[in-house]
Amino acid sequence: MADVITLMIADTSDIHGFSVAQRGHANDLASVAADLRASTVAADAFGTVGAGFLAALNQALLREARLATELAERFVAARHVAGAAADAYDSAERSAGQSISRTGL
Repeated sequence: MADVITLMIADTSDIHGFSVAQRGHANDLASVAADLRASTVAADAFGTVGAGFLAALNQALLREARLATELAERFVAARHVAGAAADAYDSAERSAGQSISRTGL
């Protein structure tokens, strides 16, 4: 039975670019979270009539800020994974190149 050669092709510059884009998305979401937290309003801004509404609004703003922060953290994690994958592909390519050059092919 003939040996089967599996090709590994990866565009590491695209993977690195993806990693950079993930960081940009994380920064954007962190900014959104900060804006949401800054948008809360004093519970008594509308007097007793609006207190319940403002309490619910503030609770919703803080919940969405927390979710945006969690999503930003996931983008940061994805950035690190993509960067590590690109680095691993680069390392494998260099190692393969060095092995081939040693054989004189």
